[in-house]
Amino acid sequence: LAVRSFIEEAQPEVCLTGHIHEARSEDRIGKTRIVHPGMFQEGGYAVIKLGKDALSIHLAQIER
Repeated sequence: LAVRSFIEEAQPEVCLTGHIHEARSEDRIGKTRIVHPGMFQEGGYAVIKLGKDALSIHLAQIER
C-alpha cells in the first residue's frame, strides 16, 4: 500500500515492478504507467524508450 500511496502522490511517469508471481502486464494509476515485464526465468522483459516528449513501452518474451 505504501508504494501505491507514493505513486498516487508523486505521479511519476513510469513505475517498473517485479517480484510478483503474476503474468506480465501494463496498467495505470492516475498518470503513472505501471509496467510488470513478467518472470525473467520465463523470458519476460520490457523495452522502454524515453523520449523528450514521449514514452513507449513494449512487453516482450524471449522465445525458447
